[in-house]
Amino acid sequence: MYRAILLLTVGFAMSCGVWAQSPPAECSGVITGSTPQIQDVLRAACVPFPLVFNPSVDIGLPITSYEVFNGPTQFVLAYYRANGSDLLEPPLRLLRYDKLTGKWDTAEFASVDTEARPGLRAPCMGSAVGITEAGDMLYVGLHLSPSAECLLVLSRDLKVKKTLYCWPVAHFSSGSMVLRKSMVHFAPTHPLELSVFDPSSSALTPIYPPPSDSFRAEYISRLQTAISQSDRCVGENCEIDPERFDNDFASVCAASGCKTQIVTNEETRSLAFIAQFSPIGFLRFDSVKSSELAEQVVYVYRIFPGLIEHREFRQSDMKDRFGITSLDALLSPESLKRIFQ
Repeated sequence: MYRAILLLTVGFAMSCGVWAQSPPAECSGVITGSTPQIQDVLRAACVPFPLVFNPSVDIGLPITSYEVFNGPTQFVLAYYRANGSDLLEPPLRLLRYDKLTGKWDTAEFASVDTEARPGLRAPCMGSAVGITEAGDMLYVGLHLSPSAECLLVLSRDLKVKKTLYCWPVAHFSSGSMVLRKSMVHFAPTHPLELSVFDPSSSALTPIYPPPSDSFRAEYISRLQTAISQSDRCVGENCEIDPERFDNDFASVCAASGCKTQIVTNEETRSLAFIAQFSPIGFLRFDSVKSSELAEQVVYVYRIFPGLIEHREFRQSDMKDRFGITSLDALLSPESLKRIFQ
């Protein structure tokens, strides 16, 4: 749910006798408290701010549910005004500072929705949870549920070009985004679905699951035949359609945290990830961890304008077939030539 778009130019600032202050010598980027003022966020990011702002911005009022992007050429803040309750009060507001020109842009959105599935529109009103810069576009993620986001695709002057029912998992400098489709959170399984978004055409091209995949077909067959009746999941939180088996990005975990197994390569315009197939929703919950039905499959994509192609193989075959143990190494020109022969 979004709102009228406002522009705050340098000319406006000068007409009001407004000039940016010099940022403090040390800027940590750390903000204390859940409802800071806009000026606190700008100061923490070492972004100079006008002494007087457009009245709609209310630089001195507390904000909440905000997200910051602070890159080499631009700073972006998405936020709501804090109203003293746990409920978000529209509109969603955005500020953008162009570090090259010194220009400020502002926008506010009171009513925006997106297509959750054919024929069903879902309102996009949630906490800002991510801002991504790719090419000439900005992508602002809004929280809908733990398994769903609405993604605003914005031009640099903060005009909405498209809304998507998904969230970004990877991107290329050209502006192309790899997006994960949102899903129902309280469901027995959460199948992974990926698409590539081309901002030049606004085309959203599904890439995973691929239309023909022998590994997925084999796994579906195993879920149908390899689980004894006594081990099968029983009850409401069970899945009956093996086509919708649970699969996600595999992760590598260490003391510092877990890292999703997905990488991109700008030079070769390629993408690789490891998909974790799981029997969750088909096995009794207490049998899932000890089950041998879990499986990992590597997917490698070459993404060119107008053409997307892929290959897949078992994670255990990476070293045996290609002498490679890391996803990054798979995306070199030499490795891709062997993989796609």
